[in-house]
Amino acid sequence: MKRLIPGILLAGFLFGPASAATLLGDTVTINVTATNPLVTHSRVVGAGNDGDYFGSIFFDFNGGVNGDLFTVSSFGAFGGIGSSDPTHTVIWTLTGLDFGTPLIGFDILQSPNPVTIDSLTATSVTFEYNENSFGPGTFFQGQFITEVAAVPEPSTWAMMILGFAGVSFMAYRRKSKPALMAA
Repeated sequence: MKRLIPGILLAGFLFGPASAATLLGDTVTINVTATNPLVTHSRVVGAGNDGDYFGSIFFDFNGGVNGDLFTVSSFGAFGGIGSSDPTHTVIWTLTGLDFGTPLIGFDILQSPNPVTIDSLTATSVTFEYNENSFGPGTFFQGQFITEVAAVPEPSTWAMMILGFAGVSFMAYRRKSKPALMAA
């Protein structure tokens, strides 16, 4: 039993709960098109805002509790990205989204206009909406959805450990029984 405890502790360390994958430290590329290609940025994702357009539109790739929110905000009112003409379409392409597990969805949490998701791959998303004028604050927020790695529940770990302990105890008992001797 004394040899079993370090093995259980090592297994718990090696196969313990997985931490949530984020984009922190990754380089992500953003391409924004509104009538004409406006800008393409490659940014290393860090804490807080990861970049801005025109000094008035800020974006963050690492928002939310789990670091899975993409947020676009402004500290002042502005006339839209390309113009304030609602017939213009703004297309965002985000690439280099390496969460460690494939990207399987992108939920729109907040947007002043309907958003269409044009394409989604394991590491990129393209979406579009019609242009609009916006006031200060968050005007767009989307949540990256990734494949969840299977991690056993605590009760499953407890049952596995008890099972291994029981098998180990039975093996130990069989070795320690003296053999029957014929007279």
